[in-house]
Amino acid sequence: MTHKRRRLEDKGWDQATAVLVRDSPKEKRKQKAYNNIQLRYISWAKDRGIDPGIPNPAQLLNWLTAGVLVHDWHASTVQNYKAAIVYMYDDKLPFSDPDFLSYFKAIKERSVKDMKEIDIDLQPILAHFRLQGPNETLSTSILTRKLCWLLGT
Repeated sequence: MTHKRRRLEDKGWDQATAVLVRDSPKEKRKQKAYNNIQLRYISWAKDRGIDPGIPNPAQLLNWLTAGVLVHDWHASTVQNYKAAIVYMYDDKLPFSDPDFLSYFKAIKERSVKDMKEIDIDLQPILAHFRLQGPNETLSTSILTRKLCWLLGT
């Protein structure tokens, strides 16, 4: 919250105006969700001699990549963390660069597994279903298991 308050004060907002905006229920929920992420990024940046108050897409990508490689963050985590950090800045223009955005497409593609390579033989399960008989004659528990398998696949 401190960096947001400082940003508003730098714009010339007096304390009452900043408090009114900053303390709205929606803003509080968002900031509560983002605060821990932002503090981690700020600490990481300061450890590297980077000013976290200046929007720096390259450094944000470096931090996110470290999270992916070291902490095995998933694409959704990377997207959420990006949103939290970008939210810190008034000037969001540096974060609209096509190269910056292509990183997130690459992260998303990296997490999607290509299922075309997998060869699955369905004959055993289909034979099992045929042995059980028609659906009308199956008990509720067997029919439920059959349905769950079909929905799962």
